[in-house]
Amino acid sequence: MRIIHMSDLHIDKESWHEYKTFIMNSFIDDLKRYHIETPIDCIIISGDMINMGGKKDGVTNALDFFIENFIFPIAEELNIEFSRFFFGCGNHEVDRNVVKDGIDNYLKMELNCIDSVNKYIVEGYKSKSDFPLKRTQDYYKFMKNYYNNSDFDYIDITPFESTFKIKVDGIQLGISLFNSAWRCYENKANNIVDEKKILLGEMQITRSYTNLEGCDYKIAVMHHPYEYFTDFDYKNSRDLIKKHYDMLLLGHIHDGNEWINSGIDGMIYKSLAPANWVQNIRTCSNRYINGYSIIDCDFLNMSITHYFRKYSKKREEYCPDVDVSNNDEHGILKYSMTSISNKQLMLSTIAELNRLRDVHDDRVKEHLLSCTSNDSLAPKTLEDIFVSPRIIDSKDKANEIETNVSLESIMEEEKNVIIYGHRESGRTVLLDKIMFNYINNGDKYNKLPVYINLDSIDNTITEQVIRSKLKECLHRSNKGINELLEKNQIVLLLDNFDVELKPHQCGIINNFIGKYTDNIKVIMTSTLSSSGQIPYAEFDNYMFIKQSRYLEMLTFKSKQIRELMHKWFNNRSDYVTDDKLQSLLKIFRVFNLPTNPLTLSMFLLIMEKNPCFEPINNATLLESFIERLLESPTDYFRNSFDRYNKKNALRLIAYHMYKEDRDNYNLPYSELLHFIENEIKIWSFKASDILNYFLDIGIFYKYTIVTNSTSLEVVTFRFDCVFKFFLTLHMETDKSFFEKIISEDNYLKFIDELDYYTARNRENINLLNLIVERLKGSYGEYIDRFEKNGNGFDSYFGLTQSFVQTLNDDEMNHISTKTKKSKEEVDRLNDIKFIKDEIAVTIDAKTELPTLAQLERLWILSARVLRNIEYAEHDIAFDAYTYILKSAITFCIMYCIVNLLSINEEYGNEENKEYDDDTKLSILMSLHFIPLSCEMMLLDFMGSKKLIEILDSKIKSDIDDLTVSDFECYLSVFLYTDLEGAKSYEYLKKYLTKISKYYIQDSSFLKLSTFFHESEDNSAREKQYLKLLLDIYKQSKLKYSRTPSKYQMNKMLSSEKNRLINLKRRQS
Repeated sequence: MRIIHMSDLHIDKESWHEYKTFIMNSFIDDLKRYHIETPIDCIIISGDMINMGGKKDGVTNALDFFIENFIFPIAEELNIEFSRFFFGCGNHEVDRNVVKDGIDNYLKMELNCIDSVNKYIVEGYKSKSDFPLKRTQDYYKFMKNYYNNSDFDYIDITPFESTFKIKVDGIQLGISLFNSAWRCYENKANNIVDEKKILLGEMQITRSYTNLEGCDYKIAVMHHPYEYFTDFDYKNSRDLIKKHYDMLLLGHIHDGNEWINSGIDGMIYKSLAPANWVQNIRTCSNRYINGYSIIDCDFLNMSITHYFRKYSKKREEYCPDVDVSNNDEHGILKYSMTSISNKQLMLSTIAELNRLRDVHDDRVKEHLLSCTSNDSLAPKTLEDIFVSPRIIDSKDKANEIETNVSLESIMEEEKNVIIYGHRESGRTVLLDKIMFNYINNGDKYNKLPVYINLDSIDNTITEQVIRSKLKECLHRSNKGINELLEKNQIVLLLDNFDVELKPHQCGIINNFIGKYTDNIKVIMTSTLSSSGQIPYAEFDNYMFIKQSRYLEMLTFKSKQIRELMHKWFNNRSDYVTDDKLQSLLKIFRVFNLPTNPLTLSMFLLIMEKNPCFEPINNATLLESFIERLLESPTDYFRNSFDRYNKKNALRLIAYHMYKEDRDNYNLPYSELLHFIENEIKIWSFKASDILNYFLDIGIFYKYTIVTNSTSLEVVTFRFDCVFKFFLTLHMETDKSFFEKIISEDNYLKFIDELDYYTARNRENINLLNLIVERLKGSYGEYIDRFEKNGNGFDSYFGLTQSFVQTLNDDEMNHISTKTKKSKEEVDRLNDIKFIKDEIAVTIDAKTELPTLAQLERLWILSARVLRNIEYAEHDIAFDAYTYILKSAITFCIMYCIVNLLSINEEYGNEENKEYDDDTKLSILMSLHFIPLSCEMMLLDFMGSKKLIEILDSKIKSDIDDLTVSDFECYLSVFLYTDLEGAKSYEYLKKYLTKISKYYIQDSSFLKLSTFFHESEDNSAREKQYLKLLLDIYKQSKLKYSRTPSKYQMNKMLSSEKNRLINLKRRQS
């Protein structure tokens, strides 16, 4: 049997001359060659015969024109009966003039489930009027007229589906033309699209396949792929068609790249046709090229041969598409038909998979935070909330390559697979998703997934235990399990596999895999060690495990976080914005939190409950996060062990962990139980209840330490910031502990705790004075030296040229032209700015610090305390701000000098040796843009609108003072602008006329460029920033000078070498 399949012709009168000249004549010539070889039995067009509902002529006239000019010539040239042409209904057969908003919106509300759609279709069959399908009534009338008096074994044409039975070479062939366009209402101009919104309807399918009973081969034809249907219609329609039909012919996509998806799709053969229309004639892209398919079904040898034909404008003829056909020179791919016995086996497997779906639905929900929070509006199903994680091959990681491994490739991998990830990376949910992918695509994979949590099996595991789990999950006897294994139908999903801690378990699993190595697929998950390494050496004793493919799950980046936000908030535009994404990313950077699914979900819960929540400071935000964690799962527990009790218990535990001072501030599980029992007396609760509660809600984390063949279960705080928060609470209740922390020997080890403390005790001006006095004591000598050296701070950046000077007019025009960034560009910039690839899972130890690190922490702590403290007198706050500013500049100069001196030493202090390009760029970037980096750090650590008044006073004091460095004035002016001070433009304009240093010119230009591109289009600010940018550019047009040589750089540094020697001595 030979079938021609084509789609999306979009024929109309206006373009017919061109269509006939280039496409029609070539198409007929191509068909004739193949028709002579093997006669064509059917020509099936899967919709969009005409263009845009016939436009002004209407659907009926357009279809008549199509029949007369396209079908008649082909039938005549090939001597094929008209009844051997079959036409699906596409969205371009819809009469767009009769679609009304009111009716369509009503139908959207009414047709919201399978039952309501079935009811509507049944009423449509009964209705004597054309109202139910007025938009496709002209197509329906066309079909009735076209097939009037045709000779079929059976024919049934309805406003929805049309069904035919014909004999082809002794084979009873059944054809169902499904109307997938009856709910089409696409209007892209008004942002209305059909994808995910249209309906097919169960009733079309069941009615049609029932009428085809007894057919040897059944073909389903529809215009739209399944993915265009609403969620409730998608799977139901797909499963019914795959179950009851042998071939599916589709169109609509136009994309030649999708043509390659033709082939065996589980129990059915699928052909997805490209377009054949005028607009593709001159395309140079293979993606949108015209083409059609010739499909030969050989029922004797149970095979399908698919000829892929594409149109070549250069040759003005159809030719083989070798790209789609895996470079076959004839454009051919061959497939084996699914035999009836195999199909019955697949149907049996699908029935079993449906049972497994019901079994696992509730278990999987326990792994989703959105399901455990009953008051959350987030989706409660895995399908609706799951975001594909970043998964890479371990070999790629070693080569610093990130090529994402898809779930589909994991499932199709011939080897067994071990997926490693940090804790909370979402390994269990990933296995759940893989399991449901096997369940929902049983016709494709024909495998039964069995999930086993290895943590639930102790070290007495045996092969019999594994078999018992298989029997329990699959409801099979030993004989039934053996039959499934022989047919290679089981995929084993093993969670919490651990070769280091459970060697006996690994040995049993290895032997089991070895015994059934050709009959079972195994996918395992495991936790990375604290070092973040996969223990390859441990697999040497386990041959069959060693042969697995090793993958690694990475934390989420902006793309995955954005997708999770969209899913969590059901695409609500008020929740999912770039600003909210950036705010969330900033929180994770500030608290050094891992961007894994669990932690992200916790913060999304806070955003959901408090959409307008704007924390006063970090401590407020952190406390909101902790209180969300501490919400009890039952009213009984909440009433008996309230939030106050929990916080009190946790501060005592945190302090005990701190005093014990073990690695990662952990405590052995048994020791912590003993501490809770003796020191934290919570009335009727057992110590184990308290500890397990904190483990369950994610405050604590339990893991195992292996030393000298012994193992020890230990517990620590899951997040470093939470541990520090509860130490802060203890500071508030234990005066001696507070005095210890603020002592001169210790306070720089506790800058996060002091940040949280001053944020919670904002009236503690004495602590601000203490920290600033220590800042003056440590930085005073350096500041005096630097300010007295020539031009003060500016003298350390004696550049001979600015980057702005090197710009030409075209480059400046490009910079001053706004272009909207794509989501990919925005995500890439966010990843650079906010995301760390992997966050350490340890809690920072309170160790001694080298001098330079102490100096850095001191100015940062001072900035954070000033931001938190309120009610300080103006003079006190002004003095503190001024000294923090000078200390930050001083530190930046020190950092630059140390960095440059280190580079000099690497180059052997040879005066005539030039730097390589990368080193030169690194040096110049640090020198030209150090003020910008410094201002961004100050904004992070000290940025608060409470400081606007202080900044205003500082700018007024400095802007006309020639003794104040450009660097110092730059920081105040741009901090003021970042905080949206009322006089920003006035101060910027005045300051920019004052600057005389090249490095300040560059930092100012880059900062203003950022302001300009982030400003609202056509706003007053946008115009102001653009004017300031152009002013800097005009002022910069000085004589071009080459970049500094190494000799010049050495000369600039020579005056500071002795000072650095003293600094290095102090560090040592």
